[in-house]
Order: sequence, then structure tokens, then C-alpha cells
Amino acid sequence: MNEEFTSFSACSARLMGSFISLKFSLSCISQITPSETSGWAARLEKNVGNKLSDLGVHGRIKGALENGEFATEYIKFSALTNAIMSFSSTTEYFIKDIIQLCLQRSSKLRMHAFSQFEISALMLENNKSIDEIKLHLVQRLSSTYSKGGSFKDKITKASTFLILDNGWQEKQLFKALDSIFTMRNHIAHNNTDFLETIELQSNEGPLSIKRSSSSEEFTNFTIKFVEILNEAYAYLIKWDKQCLIRWNADNFIARK
Repeated sequence: MNEEFTSFSACSARLMGSFISLKFSLSCISQITPSETSGWAARLEKNVGNKLSDLGVHGRIKGALENGEFATEYIKFSALTNAIMSFSSTTEYFIKDIIQLCLQRSSKLRMHAFSQFEISALMLENNKSIDEIKLHLVQRLSSTYSKGGSFKDKITKASTFLILDNGWQEKQLFKALDSIFTMRNHIAHNNTDFLETIELQSNEGPLSIKRSSSSEEFTNFTIKFVEILNEAYAYLIKWDKQCLIRWNADNFIARK
């Protein structure tokens, strides 16, 4: 992915910052060795001492001192599960964020979207201005039209709401991103300490890693995973531009 400067919305700027941080930390962790893990554990024990029990990590630190290889596998595997959770939540927020921005900047979209609502006397009473009511509706709409069980569901619902042309669909990428969301759901509803394998889908086919995989296998999996993130970022930036071109700013409502 080309990370050279280009014009995009504040939503995309936030997304870029989150993705860069995620990719950097994941890449670094993929390279740690058992001796480095044991060294970290020894420094923690020396510098933190008795407070390790208060932090709830004393058992993990003791395990790292006794078996650096097992602890390294745990750290690398946990980093991947955390990256999956982080990617999915960041992407979900981005889609919601774009819908909010389009509604805030375009009176035409608001007129189209607000037609499904009736303003109640209670809403008029609880808000001090018309713009506050509009922002309340913007929040409701962005939450409603960014929901879905998979990436494809979310982006389809959002794109349909924003009345985008069909150019936003990329089936092969959606398949890969859906596999991340499926894995996210599995991680979220299970104890990750008992999770032994992460299975995803890339453009090249199935992609998997085991907790007990070698250092080289962790590195290769991380590279493939980051490539998917890069493709996702490039796609979302393009989608962002489609949304902003479709809904020009003509009457902006500022957030309080």
C-alpha cells in the first residue's frame, strides 16, 4: 500500500493512524525470541517485584522465566488475536464515522434520511436546538446502517444507505475481511487460552497459524495478515472518497 500523502477525510486519517500502530506493533512482536521474552520477564520481576501479583500477571511472568519458548508462543498468538479484535472494531467505527460525516455535511442526504422519522414533543423538549435534534438522528442512523454480522454486511448496508454506485464492491477482498470478522466472533465468544488455531482467508487461499507454530511461520502469517490490512485500508480510502463525492458538503452541522 502506498502511504504517501493524499487528500482524505478526518475519518480516514484516524483509520490510518490506527492501522499504522497496529501493523507496527504486530510486526515487532512477531520477531521476539524466547531469550528476549525471558529477559523481559526478568526485568519485570526485578523492577516491579511484589506488585506483579497486584497486576495479575505474576503467573505469566513466572512461566516466562521457566519456559521462554512457551511464553513467546503465547505472546505472539495473543498479539494476533488482539490484532483481529482491533482491526474489526476500528473498521466498524470507520464505517459508522463516514456515515455520520456524510449526514453532517450534506443537507440532501439528511432530507433523504430524516424522512423516515417523526419528531416527537419529547425530543423537542429534551433538545435545546434543531441542530441537536439533527445530530441525535445522525447518531441513530449511523449506528443502524453500519450494523452487520460480517464486513460485507456492514459495507453493503452502509453503501446502500449512502446510495453509492456499484463500484464499491470487491468480492475477493470482502471474502478475506469476512474471514477476519468470523474469527473475531469466534475469539469474542470463547476463551482464547484454549484457542489453538487462527484461520483466515487471503487472496491466495486459506491462511492459518497454530499456537505452536515456528518463528518463521509466525513471521509469514504476520506478513500475509498485514497485506490484508493494507488492501483493506486502500479499499476503505477509496470508499471514503466515493462517499464524499456522492454527498458534497453544502450545509455542515458541527458536533458539539
